[in-house]
Amino acid sequence: MRISELSRRSGVPISSIKYFIREQLMPAGARRGPNQAEYHDAHLERLDLIRALREVGGLSIEATRLVLSAIGGPERVTHPVDLAFDAIYTREPRAGDEEEYARSTAEVHAFLSALPWTVEDEVLVYERELVDALVKIRRFAWADYPAEALAPYARAAWEIAEFEFDEIPGGIDTEALAAGRADAVKSAVLGTVLFEPILLALRRQAHRARLLRMLRGLPLPPAH
Repeated sequence: MRISELSRRSGVPISSIKYFIREQLMPAGARRGPNQAEYHDAHLERLDLIRALREVGGLSIEATRLVLSAIGGPERVTHPVDLAFDAIYTREPRAGDEEEYARSTAEVHAFLSALPWTVEDEVLVYERELVDALVKIRRFAWADYPAEALAPYARAAWEIAEFEFDEIPGGIDTEALAAGRADAVKSAVLGTVLFEPILLALRRQAHRARLLRMLRGLPLPPAH
């Protein structure tokens, strides 16, 4: 297909396609003449992934290039999904007592390692986010809040993961994900980023509804 058809089928303007090629986010089409190039379905798939990373994940060009370069790379050090999420959930620089963070890090690491669903020798990618949250809870709310108090959240998170994985049409293609294929990376990014706000919104709504019921003396129904 020509670039005009690629643009029509992908919904990406020709100018953006040319920009992505210049920025090495996707390969150029095969030359078929002085001013003609031929594109294929692989270019459509790459544009879909670029849009997912850029428009949904909010990744910069540099971060997008890093994720794309890891896809299908046999020598990669980090999985492209981890690279994508690391760029999406950019962490703010830490500020404060290093001893406080070191103590909280040790507690959170022990807590995560003891969870029944943690894989042995797993890299605990999101450990730091929990550490940051725990430090802030202790600073601004409850100074003696223990890491073990996160256990109910862990149980709820595992149940949510179980539900979401069961809901994926056709299940998860573990081979494609392990290989870091573009379609698997796209599905992982979209499945996380698009649905995560639902959890936050429902949690806030549940808090508000529960508080209103308590204030008005209404019964508190069970979750199910």
